[in-house]
Amino acid sequence: MVPTSLVALRIVLTYALCVPGGEVVGGDISTAFPKVRLPGPTTFLSLEKGLRPQSWAGMRDPVVEVVQALYGHPLAGAAFSRELGVWLVQSELWTQVLDTGEQSLFCKVVTLDGAPRLVCLCVYTDDVTMAGYLRAAWGCLWAIHARWGFAQKAIEDPFVRSLLGMSFLRAPMMEAVRMLFIHQEGYAAAICEAWCVEIGLARGPAALRFFKTPGKDREDAGDAAKALLPGAHAHTAPSHMGKLAWLQRCSRLDLTNALVRLQRRVTRWSRLDDEALGRIYAYLWHHRDLGLWLMADPSAQARRRLFAWTDADHSNDPAMTARSTSSGMVAIGSSKLVKAPVTWAGKTQSATSRSTPEAELVSASDCVFDLALPVQETISQLAGVTLPIELGIDADAPRLAILSGYSRKLGYVRRHQRVSLSALHEVFSAETEANPDGNRIYREASARMPVDLFTKALGVEAFERCLQALGMGRFRDGPPRVGWHGSFSAVEEKLLKEEERQAAEGGSPRLGSAAEGGCLEDVRS
Repeated sequence: MVPTSLVALRIVLTYALCVPGGEVVGGDISTAFPKVRLPGPTTFLSLEKGLRPQSWAGMRDPVVEVVQALYGHPLAGAAFSRELGVWLVQSELWTQVLDTGEQSLFCKVVTLDGAPRLVCLCVYTDDVTMAGYLRAAWGCLWAIHARWGFAQKAIEDPFVRSLLGMSFLRAPMMEAVRMLFIHQEGYAAAICEAWCVEIGLARGPAALRFFKTPGKDREDAGDAAKALLPGAHAHTAPSHMGKLAWLQRCSRLDLTNALVRLQRRVTRWSRLDDEALGRIYAYLWHHRDLGLWLMADPSAQARRRLFAWTDADHSNDPAMTARSTSSGMVAIGSSKLVKAPVTWAGKTQSATSRSTPEAELVSASDCVFDLALPVQETISQLAGVTLPIELGIDADAPRLAILSGYSRKLGYVRRHQRVSLSALHEVFSAETEANPDGNRIYREASARMPVDLFTKALGVEAFERCLQALGMGRFRDGPPRVGWHGSFSAVEEKLLKEEERQAAEGGSPRLGSAAEGGCLEDVRS
């Protein structure tokens, strides 16, 4: 099996917040790989002389057959995850999520005190993570421990506090809202310290200059000349992109645009790119405690849906490419304030767009089919309900083309961009029969578009506004309010009125559905 994705992991974490009394438990399996047999052709191992037993003395080149999956063997991880998956499905009656690209995501309904309780489980190599009502998840954890054996650390403290370099902080409940804070402060500090060693900064990261944004929003006078000079970090640039991309994929959405621009320059690295890379590390060091807030209101199940935003910047990097930049984000929530971001992306489009509406349409297609629909289907299989997608876009031309299902001026996009207007129309059709899930596309004001941060370098004020709208902040400051003041309930009431007004203007249906912990009914209003 392929290890679970970060998207699936965030869905599982969010589910724990949506369940009254929900928690996240699990840990790593102790000496996991050698507990299963090695598949494939017979493998033999040659031991060093110091490790050979006395009975092998006199043998010219003795070998031993590898029976169990040893750590370091390329098939060991796949062998263990496959055996674990088969055991979960056949012996413990877990249901595997299929056809969404997830092979290590499972769910199970546990009857507890006469009531059904849903537990979600994901596997990353030898790390097993479960979410759901605490007693139900606890019982599943001990069943897995009895067969496979969790490490002692996991048994002593089964509440998941870190995974894959991410740390999870449980925040106190505010009103009815439950919150989890994801950060990578330790990992960010480590790569910043390594950067200082590479550039020979004796005083360490503390000497790095303070920046409020990871990329500058305007060119300086000498930038054109620096772009013609070879960069000193050209040979290590791919390594730096990998380190920073892991941060961006896990919790640091604020690095998206700066990384997209630098990734285009890896093969033509210049002194200007050295400065851009140094700025990212300097920004990261001084903002290493930034993280991502996951928020959910267990009592708001009837309003729960998938909030999605898409945006594009037409040909915004002409020095490197004529292609535009797409962006998108999907969050599970009961409002634009109380939400949990689960997936996001910023990338260069695969073909050149002739206009801004075309670029926006391509970005919308990427967001819907690459991000939103897979999340919708995954949740549908996990919880037995379908959360409607509400897609915000700040351009009227592509939105109206999607609602109508055709456009004379954009009639070429199917051949040139491989984008199907008909497919997008079916996702957001105003006809209930064609759109039973109640998906809706609406116009989001450009000033309130959170994914602007993914497509372009912003000024400080706009950058910080987008950070809050994306759900980013510091643990000590509490959850972001996106410029709103007052209690969560008061803010949500204002947002719901605004959304209902937008729905009336757009003419699209609004259906709410959600899953409460253990309840698999499809509740629609």
